This record gives sequence, C-alpha cells and structure tokens, in this order.
Amino acid sequence: MSFLGDISLNNEYENQFRLGKKPFEDVSNILSESDFVIGNLECISRGINGENYLKRPRLNTSLSTLNYLKDINLNLALLANNHVYDNLKSGFDRTVNFLENNNIAYIGAGHTLKDAKKPYVKKIGDEIVAIFNYVTKDTNPNIPIDSNFYVNWFDLKEVARDILYYSKVTDKIILCLHWGGRCEGGFYPDWPQPTIAQKLIDCGADLIIGCHSHTFQPYERYKDKMIYYSLGNFCFSDIVFEGKVIELDRKKRTDSAIINLEIKGNNWDYNLVPFNFDNLNLVIDYSLVKKFNSRNTRFNLFLRYKFVWSFYFFKFKYIDPIMFYFFGNDRNPINQIKNLNFFKFIKFISSKAN
Repeated sequence: MSFLGDISLNNEYENQFRLGKKPFEDVSNILSESDFVIGNLECISRGINGENYLKRPRLNTSLSTLNYLKDINLNLALLANNHVYDNLKSGFDRTVNFLENNNIAYIGAGHTLKDAKKPYVKKIGDEIVAIFNYVTKDTNPNIPIDSNFYVNWFDLKEVARDILYYSKVTDKIILCLHWGGRCEGGFYPDWPQPTIAQKLIDCGADLIIGCHSHTFQPYERYKDKMIYYSLGNFCFSDIVFEGKVIELDRKKRTDSAIINLEIKGNNWDYNLVPFNFDNLNLVIDYSLVKKFNSRNTRFNLFLRYKFVWSFYFFKFKYIDPIMFYFFGNDRNPINQIKNLNFFKFIKFISSKAN
C-alpha cells in the first residue's frame, strides 16, 4: 500500500494537462507497482452552480485534469478535508462520478451521514483492513448549514467507538486524519496532536496517516505502531483566487514523501520515498531524508518540553509570516518595502495569526 499527501491539481496543473505534460513520471513506476494507493484529494472539480463563498480561499480544477489521478494509480480518494465542498454539490457530484467511472473508491464525505462515516474495508493478503477518514473542525471546511452535505467529523470518543466496533470484524485499523488546523503550514504538529494520536493507538488503531499542514511533519513509532503527523503536499500549485496569486512557500510546501507499507502476515514494514516538486514535476530526492530526520530529532525535544514548543509556535505564527512576506520565494525585500501597503500588511499578518 502507498500513502500520498494532499493532492491538488489546481491552476497550473490544468495548463500542464492541456499541454500533455507528465509531472508524475518520476514516481509513476513506484505507484504503478503498488497494490493500493491512497491519497487526500484536496481539490475537486468545478461545478455548474457556483462556489461555497463561506470558504476562503477555494480550490478548483477542471474535470479533465482529474485524469492525472490515473497517472498516479490512485485507488482510494480521501474526501474528509476542508476543501471538499468548495464547489458545492455540483462540484462534489461531478468529482465522485469521475472517481466511480474510473474505479477509484472514496470515503469521508457524502450526501448522507452514513455515507460520510462509512470506512473502506479491504482484504490484503490474509488480513482484513478497515480504513477510516476524518476531518477536524479546526481546519475550517465552512460547509453551509443547509447544504445537506456531510463530512466525517473527528471526535475522539466516536473514533474510539469506531475502532472498537471494527476491531471485532477486521484485523487492522488505519486512520487517515485531516487535522491540526492551528499549525497549517508548520513543520510540527499542534501540541495536543501527539497525545491524541497515542490515545488512538491505545484504542486499537494500527496506523495513523495525517494531512492538512501542507508540510512533511515528523513521524514516530508508538507501541510498535507508526504515526505520520502529516505527509505534506503530494502535488499543489500556487492558488489563483479572486484575481490574486497565493504563492506556496517553496521552502516549506514542496518537500514530501510517499509512505509505502508492505504487509507480510502480521508484520507491517514501512519505507519512505522522499521527493520535491518545486517546479510542479515530482523528483525523487533521497537527500531530503537527512532534513526529515533532523526535524524528527527536534520534535522529540518539543514533546518533552512544552515551553520549547510554545517558542516554536510563536515564531511560526507571528515571525514566519513577516519573514515570508519580505524574503519568501527569493523576494527582494527592498521591492517589498517599496510596494508595502501598511493596512494590507497588517491584514496579511492578522490572517496568518488567526
């Protein structure tokens, strides 16, 4: 099995598709050899009835660009995320129709609560595996109250009940979580997340795969079970929203990894395939392992001392946005100062702090 992070075929990927480009060639062999590929589908097709104006920013793509999902051999799309209703019912329906027509299963969202909560159950070798997908409210999906649309909300007690029930009828439980809204864009999970993850393992989960931060966050082994706090972006383009370009932070949001899981009886073996997509084309880069290992080392320090994590959180929340504004993506700080609109700058910093 292979796990991918956030899949967003927005904006420039549409142009890539129209031009016949193949941005996933470097990883296509790995994914084509995988028996089952799972990824968080962050960006859905444009609909015919407008957009969800409660959500900012919104993501969208063309229905034809979703054909890239076949290039990455996607078998299961995770839809419990904060952009699943960006293009309302029409966009969602067009997307799931595409998935169904291409034999791609999906979980985590639907027009009934039962559909949204239903896990995907698959026999792998001699074991039956249940895969769940949840989204936390702090990621702000902003789904209209009267939409008659449902996502599988994360609630610790309900997830524990799901694990308890399905552990009686399956052999293994995998949880795919879209979570950590306060730390979107950060290299480390929010302070409560490790405690929550460990409680889920204690309840009987066998693997936790996280998404939403758009960065590759640390991972750890707890009671011989793996926790990946966030896999980062598998693919994502700069967002063009309301006539403006929202740039990805190239130093944070273009490094990621594929997590391969090989199941041999009761043994679950993992390997990590790191890659970069700075120019939209995915390139495998094993030099990133050293960076990820260093991040893990610092994470262990954060776990021991909350004041260290608090210092990091202050820097991430208030200092990093200022540094990105002036220096991010090789910007010229002098030009940034010349073009600075004080009121817009304050609004920008406030948006990052909230």
